[in-house]
Amino acid sequence: MRKKGIAWILAVIMTATSVCGMGTVSYAKEPVELESTQEVSEEEQKAYEESGEMIVKVDSQDDMEALEESLESDATVTPISDDYALVEVTDSENVMETVSELQDSPYAGQVQPNIVYQIQDEGGSAQALSFDADTLNDKYYKYEWWASGESFTVKYRDGSEETISVNPNAAMNLKEAWASYVGIKPVTVAVIDTGIDIGHEDLTGVIWTNQGEIPDNGLDDDGNGYVDDVYGWDFYKDDNTVNDKRKFTYYDEETNKSYQAYEDDHGTHVAGIIAANANNSVGIAGVASNCNVKIMPVKALGGKNGTTNTAKLINAIQYAENMGADVVNASWAGESGMLLVDEALYDTVKNCGMLFVCAAGNEGKNLDSKRVIPACYSNLSNVITVGAIDPDGTKASYSNYGSYVNLFAPGTDITSSVVEEWNLMSGTSMASPMVAGIAAMIYSYRDDLSPSVVKKYLLSHTKSLSTLAAGSAKITGVPDAKAVVDDFSTLDGAKDMTAPVIGYLRANYKGVVTATVKDNGTGVARMRIAKGERTASYFKNGMKGSKFSGSFQVKSSGTYTLYAMDYSRNETVKSIRVTVDKTAPNVGIKVNGKKAVITVKDNASGVSKVRYAKGKHGTTYFSASGKNVSLSSSKATLRNLAKGTYTLYAEDKVGNEKVKTFTIN
Repeated sequence: MRKKGIAWILAVIMTATSVCGMGTVSYAKEPVELESTQEVSEEEQKAYEESGEMIVKVDSQDDMEALEESLESDATVTPISDDYALVEVTDSENVMETVSELQDSPYAGQVQPNIVYQIQDEGGSAQALSFDADTLNDKYYKYEWWASGESFTVKYRDGSEETISVNPNAAMNLKEAWASYVGIKPVTVAVIDTGIDIGHEDLTGVIWTNQGEIPDNGLDDDGNGYVDDVYGWDFYKDDNTVNDKRKFTYYDEETNKSYQAYEDDHGTHVAGIIAANANNSVGIAGVASNCNVKIMPVKALGGKNGTTNTAKLINAIQYAENMGADVVNASWAGESGMLLVDEALYDTVKNCGMLFVCAAGNEGKNLDSKRVIPACYSNLSNVITVGAIDPDGTKASYSNYGSYVNLFAPGTDITSSVVEEWNLMSGTSMASPMVAGIAAMIYSYRDDLSPSVVKKYLLSHTKSLSTLAAGSAKITGVPDAKAVVDDFSTLDGAKDMTAPVIGYLRANYKGVVTATVKDNGTGVARMRIAKGERTASYFKNGMKGSKFSGSFQVKSSGTYTLYAMDYSRNETVKSIRVTVDKTAPNVGIKVNGKKAVITVKDNASGVSKVRYAKGKHGTTYFSASGKNVSLSSSKATLRNLAKGTYTLYAEDKVGNEKVKTFTIN
């Protein structure tokens, strides 16, 4: 079987042997806890110097601001999430100086390079299929062997033909699933990839739209930070054009020919596999074409080589979650030859409320010894890693395998949409959206499920393939779409319609707000706090406001609202009035002969301590000196005082202090 199409997969350029602040990592069955180190290897130094950028973990927004102010080198600090900031150095000679500053800074935690990811071409030249007039409809569904299980002959534009022999057991029983189930509830799948041809005739009506945005008015109508993001966002160029329709020229060593392909072919191909319209007289039928599925274009890769980096991917993931995606298709993978963990990306994936379906990678390697990202995050409860099979049901020679791979799906000789037409591609990039489409079916039945429940249910409804070697994945089989839809009534757990409970909401006069948040259903996914009396809609699915985890310190007095959301997207809010005491006690003194009548009041936190001493003193003197004064109804009388000057000291319960002098004549 010759190679056909562009089997694209994203490769990560990781030139470091350890991530600064993390230590050298041997990636075990689960990402390990990492110990800090100040050592930077030569390889890691090269990674820092090539990008001039680094990602830093921080505890709060205040720390981000303090971090930028504290840096002596010429660098900018830009928040990319609640927990991470991007540090960009303008002078390349100051890169390692900045790294050292960050490692020593009290405002910075873990430091790592802004790792570069890149598309990897695996499949040869992009030969477009030749469709005759009578095949430009879903009846050429015979090409969709993953649905029909039938062999077929494919014809290329150069006039050549090839017969593809198909093992019927390698198909996913989609034809039978489509016949028995139609999903009504809306499901959103974010395709984080290159761009998508949103005007493609096989994707008409399945492209997600941002209902809170008014097209082309130059305003951020929904307040999410992105202007005119009607059809998603391009994080590669930071604009709202999710299909740039740029062409690049490539050279295919296999055919010794040059060819042209669109930058956004890959993302368009993935989108078609998931959701291309059925029975519309053109193209193919997507895996989830029997459901009310929408594709959210989230472009994070671009240019001829499809480059991106950790910061762009984090922003893309956060956007998808903020805008309500249920599933993320990640048909990209990066080789981690030095056993690195992209800690910032790992944390972002782990802590989001979406199901990630990831390509295993196209190196033909065992992931137990050669790691790729994010495929090796599959031990997380919201990540499924997918390997690829050929039409004969065997593992594709290019597909990675091993215990990090959850299951296989069809990945070779896959026909789907590309920019302005259709094409055939191969790769684990094609296998991943097969599984993302099945996940969309599950969400179309129950939209209140947590990612872990969907993952468990999907992986428990597969069919084994005897043609797959034992141990090549956790499950040596493919998804069984018919079994998935026939068994919906057994989905684990009662429907979670109950919002999290916010309890023990308290605040002290230092501005520290504490609360307990519990959810006995699918679990707490997001907690936020914001100043003012707010409704749940203000927090935009838990992506607006400041991150809250048990306690949070506010700067000023006022009403604050605490928000919580569970994985079924049930939301709750609770408000509290906070008084931040920054004012010292009021002190009054009236002298009459040898006595002084004093009045000390504090209307906020209350008076904690009153002392006096002869002479003029500052506040520090009274930390261990002076005579204590007992107040009665805020008053006390000091009697039989000798002539001279005295200092009265008062402190409230927050620690605000005041001194005042008086004289006895």
